[in-house]
Amino acid sequence: MVRSPNEVERIRQEMRAEEVERLNEQKWQLQMKRKEWDVFPKPPTLKECWLAHLSMLTGGGRGLSGIRQDFRKKKRVVDKDNVRVYLKNMPKNRYKDVPCLDETRVILKDCDNDYIHANYMCTKRYAEEVTRFICCQAPKKETLIDHWRMIEQEGVEVILMLCDYKLDGKEKCAEYIPTAEKPEMTFGPFTIKLKNTDKVKWECETAAIVNISTLEVHKEGKVLTEAFAKTRNPMGRKYWPPILVHDSAGTGWAAVVVLAKMFLEGIRKSMGMGGYLECLLSDVREHRANAIETEAQYLFLHKVLIDHLAEVIYAKGQSDVGRFKYEYNEFLKTLNGEKKIPEDWR
Repeated sequence: MVRSPNEVERIRQEMRAEEVERLNEQKWQLQMKRKEWDVFPKPPTLKECWLAHLSMLTGGGRGLSGIRQDFRKKKRVVDKDNVRVYLKNMPKNRYKDVPCLDETRVILKDCDNDYIHANYMCTKRYAEEVTRFICCQAPKKETLIDHWRMIEQEGVEVILMLCDYKLDGKEKCAEYIPTAEKPEMTFGPFTIKLKNTDKVKWECETAAIVNISTLEVHKEGKVLTEAFAKTRNPMGRKYWPPILVHDSAGTGWAAVVVLAKMFLEGIRKSMGMGGYLECLLSDVREHRANAIETEAQYLFLHKVLIDHLAEVIYAKGQSDVGRFKYEYNEFLKTLNGEKKIPEDWR
């Protein structure tokens, strides 16, 4: 159809008007979004969250003294009604002043006495309901069979042993892991053979990671190591076998490791801000009585987390980080004669 010049011009003007109206509508919507952004600011980035955590870990401007004050405020209260099984089994306990909570204790199955000084460790602040750790005391000679029974029962694949067998002539842990000098050990129905070892460098000498795959575990002729291996399925597995962690009492180094791991996993999921570490400490103590016993342990926990975050987000040069490190080193001089870390944390 042929249109007249006037009609063509009219159509062009209408199209221009529609385009202007459309552009004005887009401009108005953009202005409204900007107003919304002003009212509801964008959430902080992961790095900004980690910087905020780093600031709080260094004392939030209060320095080391502020962290020590926070720790002193965290009272350690144990309900006597929650340690009844512990009190009935005192010969199995390594220390008389380190109770084992009934509510979270590991219950041994298919045996005459179901007690072992061990607790499941988790926090209510994770969305997924999985047990990540078991904290326990170092086994005594009288509890070696129970110790391996627990490892079998819970399907433990990794053991973090954070103490020596002896310290200053005192037993801190009964020998329960085969060595090159003693490659096979038997405890009741359990026979454990050493398959191989891997040597790694440690800042702390009193630590060992024992992967069950480096051992061959038998129970009355049945090879358990193969059963452990079959449970390894990281993808899509709802239940993940707990990592067994112990120092001598299971409340010092062991609790530091568990709490550090929980904290780092939590902030990676953008969980928790102000007072997050203090909240996690309360959670951990609800599962393992007296976890993080001393100021030295609590400060060392802060040092580990600060070093890690400062490394990850390239914040080593921050003034509060430098101040914390200086005050921490001065604290250690008064505590332990300029040694890097206290040696005996049970």
